[in-house]
Amino acid sequence: MDARPGKLGVERPSVARASPSLRGWPYVVHVVRNVGMMRISLNGDNWVFKNWIDAAFLRDDQEIADGLANDERGWHSATVPGSVQHDLWRCGEIPNPYYERNTLLAEWVPERTWVYKKVFSIDPAHRGKQAQLHFAGVDYEARFFLNGVALGQHRSMFTPATFDVTTLLHWDAPNVVAVVLAPAPREQGQLGRTSLVRTHKTRMNYWWDFCPRMVHVGIWDAVTLFLTGPVRIEDVWVRPQLSDDLQRASGTVTCTLCAVRPTMVVVEVLIQLDGQMVLSRRVEREVLAGQSDVIESFEITEPQLWWPNGYGTQPLYQAQVRVVDQAELGETSDQRTVTFGLRQVELVA
Repeated sequence: MDARPGKLGVERPSVARASPSLRGWPYVVHVVRNVGMMRISLNGDNWVFKNWIDAAFLRDDQEIADGLANDERGWHSATVPGSVQHDLWRCGEIPNPYYERNTLLAEWVPERTWVYKKVFSIDPAHRGKQAQLHFAGVDYEARFFLNGVALGQHRSMFTPATFDVTTLLHWDAPNVVAVVLAPAPREQGQLGRTSLVRTHKTRMNYWWDFCPRMVHVGIWDAVTLFLTGPVRIEDVWVRPQLSDDLQRASGTVTCTLCAVRPTMVVVEVLIQLDGQMVLSRRVEREVLAGQSDVIESFEITEPQLWWPNGYGTQPLYQAQVRVVDQAELGETSDQRTVTFGLRQVELVA
């Protein structure tokens, strides 16, 4: 990381300036050019952020959206994934929090409301796809907006926030996604009581024996736009079971689908190990609009086992699920790959 002298004789990383504004907003554009079923990353250093009035999180959605539309000043360059503290350090607003007792000069940060924003464009060739905006991790509580429309609210650091934005995306104009972060909740530090913990948030940020108090807030994990066909894969769950002699592994692959209309689909399941095909399954099924499960069984002979550390290797199998919509001339609607290991754990009295 490049660094230059900062305040109080410490260093801070270099930071790029925000680009000229579009309709009053810092205009940092991520243009996507690919065609087909896509997972589009919205990560990067082309976000902007600012400190917002503390009462903002208490306002209704329309007031917040109007405030975002008319807010032109005070934006700084930001990076996602990241944290407010790190972005403030990059911008020179706080000294290096990892130097001496500088964390004391940043304890005001989690007491404020913050807003992050990004402008991005998508190639119109994707028009007609189903779109989901996925936030893998936001710390801690936030409200989400796309193109001036409220998407919803989410609370929890370690569970994702996902929104269907199919009807909200602009295909021939820039899109603006905004995240309004609430002040961090009050929580227990190391000397607190676990019985009093009420939030799903990292506790050590509130002070621990090996680190100072630095309560982080921000978009700490990936932001992704998923574009799929009419049938989307919501989840893939592999549930294996080893035989008593450990020479066979049988189980099921449960694929949860979400369809926008009734249709006939072909679900293909491929299981691989180190790039080599282990088995494949193919099932044709009619699905209704909404969610439905497709369950396919499998059996693996002479499975490669996952051994504890020091006793052997930990091979991972890959299960790739592909969904083909028959009404779309056999076009792949969505696909998902998950990894899994084969082991058996028993409690011996």
